[in-house]
Amino acid sequence: MYFLVLKKEKLIKYGYCNMKFIKIRDWIEILSRYVLGIIFVYFGFDKIMNIDGFIENITNYQLLPTDFIEVFGIILPWFELLLGGFLILKFFPRIMAVIASILLFAFMIAIISLIIRGININCGCYAQRILNNIKEYTIFYYLSIIFRDLVLILLCYFIYKFNSFGTKRNE
Repeated sequence: MYFLVLKKEKLIKYGYCNMKFIKIRDWIEILSRYVLGIIFVYFGFDKIMNIDGFIENITNYQLLPTDFIEVFGIILPWFELLLGGFLILKFFPRIMAVIASILLFAFMIAIISLIIRGININCGCYAQRILNNIKEYTIFYYLSIIFRDLVLILLCYFIYKFNSFGTKRNE
């Protein structure tokens, strides 16, 4: 409501040239935060509820040392849960967006390593509940996961770019 009281000259002075753009930008940021936050909370919680299956999925990637797999399998779901909660609650959203994009990028690298090494496993994203009857995962399955992660990284960009909390305006 505060913006509606200001005159157009003050809006331009403080960098608000187009009221529609402000509203759209804010809604994109809010929607991106909630979508990304809910996804991380859901998948983190789902992995916590099936921790043994998740640790088995991490083992199938053949990327981590055997001693580190169990620790990683226990820490990662809780980290995802906290990350999603922080995004939803707007707790350091720009920092959380950067952390989320780094995590998603790491997931993409792991999927790409599966493609390069010719390993045929479920990604561990818990899409197997939807894809229970698939016995062999094709390149299109892996590419769809990479595409999904790219879209989620785009949401991270929107959160980082459009979050105006704590930023200074030109006076």
